[in-house]
Formats: sequence, C-alpha cells, structure tokens
Amino acid sequence: MAKQTAVQFLVMRYHQWQGVLKDIDIEEAKAMEKEQIMMAYDYGEANEYRQNINNSFNDDINPEQYYKKTYENNK
Repeated sequence: MAKQTAVQFLVMRYHQWQGVLKDIDIEEAKAMEKEQIMMAYDYGEANEYRQNINNSFNDDINPEQYYKKTYENNK
C-alpha cells in the first residue's frame, strides 16, 4: 500500500464505514500524523545542518522531543 496522510486514511475509513469513524481509526490517524510530523522535523533538521544556512534548529532535541514539546504540551 502506498503511504498516505492521516487525513487520507480517515477519509478512506469514513467512506468504508458509511460515514462513521471508529475510535481505533482516529487513534491510528493520530499516530500516523505524529510520525509524519516527526519525520518532517527530522528531515528539515538534517537539511538545515547540511546546508548550514542558520542556527534555527535546536540540535539538542530529537523528533520525538520536538513533537511532545510542540503538540502534546498544548492539550
């Protein structure tokens, strides 16, 4: 199966279940979104390091820490 975004996943599930989303599908979409955010951060951080454009990324945090700091503290 091709990679899909969390939104694409939920749309597919919504249509499969005829307009109903199950809690397990919502949790899976949240996990997919978290992974996608962390991968994007990691990719951006790696590119920033390689290009030495500026020092905007904090080298002391990893993608998991970035996600928690940015998204989980806002609950």
